Amino acid sequence: MGRPKTQSDGFFRLAYMKHFLSLLFLSVSFSLVVAGSFYSSAFLIVRKQTGKTQPDKARLDTFIIRTDTLIDQIMVKDSAYRRIFRRDTTQRDTTAAVIGRDTNRIELPEITTDDLNGLAVCPGSVVSVPFSTTGRFNPDNLFLLLLTNVTGKTDTLLRDGKTSPFVAQIPVSLTGNSRYTLRVVSGSPAVVGTAQPFRVLTAPTARLDLTDGTGAITVLPGQAVTLRVALSGQGPWSFALSDGTRVQNILTTPYEVTVSPSKPIVYRIAAVSGPCGSGVGLGEVLVNVNENPAPALSLKAPVSGYKICTGTPFQLVFSATGRFNTGNGFVAQLADTSGIWTTISSSVAVSPITTRLPYGITTGKTYRLRLTSTSPVIVTDTVPLFVAEQTERLRGEKSAGD
Repeated sequence: MGRPKTQSDGFFRLAYMKHFLSLLFLSVSFSLVVAGSFYSSAFLIVRKQTGKTQPDKARLDTFIIRTDTLIDQIMVKDSAYRRIFRRDTTQRDTTAAVIGRDTNRIELPEITTDDLNGLAVCPGSVVSVPFSTTGRFNPDNLFLLLLTNVTGKTDTLLRDGKTSPFVAQIPVSLTGNSRYTLRVVSGSPAVVGTAQPFRVLTAPTARLDLTDGTGAITVLPGQAVTLRVALSGQGPWSFALSDGTRVQNILTTPYEVTVSPSKPIVYRIAAVSGPCGSGVGLGEVLVNVNENPAPALSLKAPVSGYKICTGTPFQLVFSATGRFNTGNGFVAQLADTSGIWTTISSSVAVSPITTRLPYGITTGKTYRLRLTSTSPVIVTDTVPLFVAEQTERLRGEKSAGD
């Protein structure tokens, strides 16, 4: 038989029940505190990473539990709870994600105007300008071919379109012998392509005169006269004189033409042309023809006279008109202050005379120079000639020849 229940036994049972309920309450509270700390840590980490004020459910599985949370402070480090939740949940990129990002990458649009390979064109000519693009352009986009002028500030629209190459005409108003650039740009989106330089050639010109630079001469009927044509612009050139004389495809400038008129005539440039089309003719030469003109002789000297080093060859250009006797020749003569004239050249029949001063002549002095014909004897006006000191090179040549 058991012991009879007493009043004290009921008291102990009640106390035991209160103690059990207190422990249960503490356990539940502890669980709630742990869960709240766990959730708060997740919320703080997500907020720090995303800037959101509410936790993102999709991101709650991508954090690592902080070591300063209430769990780490309370739970023992080797507990089953820590081994379960202490896992590496850091988000990692998968191969599929990397491939997806590379596929969706947007490449910026670019335009490359192809190299023109030193293009040189005439005004008004047609050129082809290829270009290439990368990236995406809007469906309504148009490509534009722009020409930039010499200053680099003004663009001229030559063509627009959607495909390469552009075929366009260079404006005839461009300045010859100048450099410009061509480039392709787009409108949607606005992209400026690379610029490529090119050169504009000039139209030809021809200037006519005599070999001595003058524009008039008097000769006998049928006497030869040499005309000089100075050409500019892009060669080769072709030109025609007003008397019908034609010269084709030459590359030499100045170019000399010999004519033999039988009567007075004025020569002009009738036409000149080259790779860039027709050009302009300038200048004229008057040739007087006299059956019995009085002979005349003149020296084409610099205004200030000559300055020559001893032993240095130099030329004397002269003009001889009228009728001279058969066998006539022209010579150069030099005189000092004493007035004695000495011939310093051989006799020639036509201009110019090539001669040199004799070695031993006194340097640093001014002499007088003239030309004379032998039959009949005609003397030109005198001009000053200053004899300069020899250079070291000339002294060396003289010593080598001794």
